[in-house]
Amino acid sequence: MYCHHCGRKQPEDAVYCNQCGRRLELQGEGDWPGLGMEEAAASAESVAAAPAVYRGLEAERKRGERTKRSRTEERGGRLAAALLPVIVLFLSAGGVFAYYIYESGINNDVRQLHVKAQQEGLDGHYQEALRLLELASAKRPEYGALLDDAAAVREAIKAEEELRAVNGLIGKRSFGDAQLRLEQLRSKLHLRSEPLFGKLNEQLETASVSLAVEQAAVQLESLHTLDELVAKWQEVKGMTGEQAERLQAKLSEKIVTVSGEEASRLLEKKRFSDAIAAVEAGLERDPGNKALTSLKQQIAVAKEKFEEAEQRRIEDAMQMAAAEDLRNHTAAVEVERIERKLDDEGRLSLTGHLVNAATRPIYTVKIRFTVYSAEGDTLATGEADATPNYVEPGEAMTFKWTSEKVKRTDVEVVVDHATWYLD
Repeated sequence: MYCHHCGRKQPEDAVYCNQCGRRLELQGEGDWPGLGMEEAAASAESVAAAPAVYRGLEAERKRGERTKRSRTEERGGRLAAALLPVIVLFLSAGGVFAYYIYESGINNDVRQLHVKAQQEGLDGHYQEALRLLELASAKRPEYGALLDDAAAVREAIKAEEELRAVNGLIGKRSFGDAQLRLEQLRSKLHLRSEPLFGKLNEQLETASVSLAVEQAAVQLESLHTLDELVAKWQEVKGMTGEQAERLQAKLSEKIVTVSGEEASRLLEKKRFSDAIAAVEAGLERDPGNKALTSLKQQIAVAKEKFEEAEQRRIEDAMQMAAAEDLRNHTAAVEVERIERKLDDEGRLSLTGHLVNAATRPIYTVKIRFTVYSAEGDTLATGEADATPNYVEPGEAMTFKWTSEKVKRTDVEVVVDHATWYLD
């Protein structure tokens, strides 16, 4: 059979033309579909007899194929031209993305180094923190936060070195120099409020306590009185740390010893309240101390006995004072003797010798008296002022009187009453 498109003879069982590739159309028994037997034979003869026509058809077919390929190639060129910017954009985007990935990796490394450096700094590992910051800065030299943190860490390293120097001075007991440098460092750190300096501030306080403890330990050797020791205890009782605890224990032991000694001395002086206070100062440091507990009981018993005796003395003194007061008011003038003689005119002349028996000075003393005969008859009465007018306790005074009626000396003179004023 033949291809009804190109006219080439085909195998009987062919479905497609082996020349033009089109599907073969088969109808009935003839090789040319749609034609009768006579028409098919005529056509076959015509084709066989006209090779020029066939070649023209073949040429036309090839030109069609070339045109088809040309159009395909043209369409392909236009497609390539259209896709070129997309391809360039895609390649550029890929390069940018690769660069972004690379830079992101560096940023991530820097971030991790920065975070780790910050943690090391907070833990007080300043050298390690600085090393990490320098590594991060090598990757990002212009990153300001890294530069600022590195500067702060270097400042912390200097402060740490200064603290080591201060501790060295404390160890050498150069307390004055240590105190000066400690205060200078405290002033510097006072201006730094960053968390990075938290550990340094803790170390600063530790150094301050260490300085105070060492100073107190040296001073303890020269403290011997309970007041000095208790005052020093008030200074160190709030300190913490092993050094402070050792000092507090040593100070407590010395307070206990000195409190017992001082309490015993005060007991001998009858200063019971002070003695008890001294014992209690020791018992405050060592409540279970048997010696101090016994001494406190001893002081309490002695105080009670003393107070009882003192009460008796007070009562006696009050009685004596009352007696003295009574004497001062009722028996201040004591008559020692009265001299009797006659004067030139034969009259009885009396001279009385008196003493101030009071415990206070007296003045303006007046004496009233009666003159009796040997038989007991009243011969005369009289009144006289004693001289001197002001008389100290125990001093003497006198009075003089002359009778106009009595002419004899064998008489009895009785002082009836005396008056005076107490000074």
